[in-house]
Amino acid sequence: MAQIQHDIGYRLKEERERTGLTQEEFGEIGGVKKLAQHRYEKGKRSPNAIYLAYLASAGVDVLYILTGQITSNMSGISEKTIVNYFVIDNNIDTQ
Repeated sequence: MAQIQHDIGYRLKEERERTGLTQEEFGEIGGVKKLAQHRYEKGKRSPNAIYLAYLASAGVDVLYILTGQITSNMSGISEKTIVNYFVIDNNIDTQ
């Protein structure tokens, strides 16, 4: 169990770094604080389904995070998709 949690954390960090986001920014997408994001990435805590659903809706390859298998139609997702999430979210907050 501990190895799986560690592997998920490692892949979660890889996905975050691929997007160019900080732990705080990436955690915000998943609805968690920076400390929770840090714990997920270090394998000290397991992310829940709601967090993963938020990431998936923002274009993050959740299948890869959980299994290590890259989703073929997700491989083209870029940083722009994640940035667009923040633009839309900020526009909603300011209206």
